[in-house]
This record gives sequence, C-alpha cells and structure tokens, in this order.
Amino acid sequence: EERSFTLFRRDMPVYEVLTIAAGRATAAQLRSYAAKVANHFIRSGGAVMSVDCMSNDQLAYPVRKHGYKNLEGTKFVMKVISPPQAVKEFPSYINKDELTLRAMVFKQPTERRLPRSFRIFEKDLMTVLPPDYVNMSTQQLLDHLGEIEIPKKNLPSLV
Repeated sequence: EERSFTLFRRDMPVYEVLTIAAGRATAAQLRSYAAKVANHFIRSGGAVMSVDCMSNDQLAYPVRKHGYKNLEGTKFVMKVISPPQAVKEFPSYINKDELTLRAMVFKQPTERRLPRSFRIFEKDLMTVLPPDYVNMSTQQLLDHLGEIEIPKKNLPSLV
C-alpha cells in the first residue's frame, strides 16, 4: 500500500477542535470516530498535533440527535493545523456521522517566533531587533541583522 503525505505549510492557522460523541458508542466506534475527525484535516493538507479523549461524562442537558435522547457523551479535543477551507467544511462533514452530538472549532491565537536557527540566541537578539520584528519575514530579519554588528561567533549557521 502506497501512501502519500502532504507537507503542511507552517503559516497555516492552529485550531482546537472539540467534538462530543454519543455515550452509547463502543470503544472501537470511538477510535474509528476519532480517526475520521483527524483524517478530515490530514486529507485537506493539515496535520494533527494532539488528540485528547475525555471520559464518558453526563451531559449538562439531554441532546436529541439522530433519533436518540443522549444523556452522556465522550469529548474529544484535537489541536490541528489546517487550511481554513477544511475548517469551513468540517461541521457539515462530521454532523452527518450518527455519533456526533456537537462539533465546534476554535481558532487559536498565533504567536510569531523567531526562525528555529535563531531561537537559541533569542535573548541576545532581542536587544538588537526592532520592536515590530514579529511582523517581519525571515528574509527581512536576516537583512536587518546584516546591518548590525554582531560578533560572528554569536550567530548560528544558516546552512
């Protein structure tokens, strides 16, 4: 069996996906359900960073869905990197599954970090970087650092 994987772009947004599956589901059905949720984002060119499955808990109120009155549910929380289009399609895709009681997606705030090769020296670089460095591209950072005299021994190799 041949598999192909799409490398996700680092600038894609991070989302937290919360789904509640019906409490009547078996362990095998829950594994299949979690895989279905994760595969939606993977097939769309994203990646799953983490999956947390909470215990089967009593819901705050009964949820009528797919002809059942559900009093319990299993919560899944996934952190995913995904293109926005996949997030738009997710509710209609997952709500067709009879185990889905609720599905919500929350966009996580983004934190701009220095390129990996500079992270070791981040404290030293903070003294010479302009205040708006978070809005600069990697190339702009390199150009800015090229204009400043920093001992070469302190700079990482960019090769």
